[in-house]
Amino acid sequence: MISKGDIERIQSELISYDKARERLQIVTRNATRLCSWAIVQVHRGKLSQASKTLAEAKSALEELDDLLSAHAELPQFGQVLVAFQEYAEAKLLFQMKRTGKLASLKEVGTSSTAYVLGLLDFVGELRRMTLDALRRGSADEAQRLLSTMEQVHEDLMGLDRTSILPNFRRKLDAARRILEATRGDLATDLRRISLEKALRSVERKLNSSGQRQKRG
Repeated sequence: MISKGDIERIQSELISYDKARERLQIVTRNATRLCSWAIVQVHRGKLSQASKTLAEAKSALEELDDLLSAHAELPQFGQVLVAFQEYAEAKLLFQMKRTGKLASLKEVGTSSTAYVLGLLDFVGELRRMTLDALRRGSADEAQRLLSTMEQVHEDLMGLDRTSILPNFRRKLDAARRILEATRGDLATDLRRISLEKALRSVERKLNSSGQRQKRG
């Protein structure tokens, strides 16, 4: 027969764990939502607002860390890693938009796993930034962003023993497809720009020649 004291202790721990699990679901959803909103704000150029949103997300993740420390069973929930990798992705985008540089693992402040998975998702955000640069006519910026995409993909592709990282291979394959599509878009746009320059040059020469003939 199980002792009454043990039953009471087990029941108390189950209640505590269930409450922590419910809180974890709320916190992870909130953190993920905040990170998604921060990404939107960065793309809209609202870096000040994005900084505040990321600070809120960081606060949520700190509470999440406390929950994980108190309950060893909780890290097994998939949404925990998702929240941290979403934060990594948002921080990487914010830093790139603000400084033009790739944020380090230390600057992002997550685990290596969340950082790597966040980097793979970040490739998609880099594509969006590249296309925005092309629409603005900033070919040099677009080329720089593409170079960053290529370097991130190459570096992560060179990692060993990545089978232990959830969804790594799927995300890496998706990043490769995004990279190839972006490389094609940039090449097409650069050819267009080159052609437009050539046509303008011919037009100027024809106009100049026509003006000389009139004066003659």
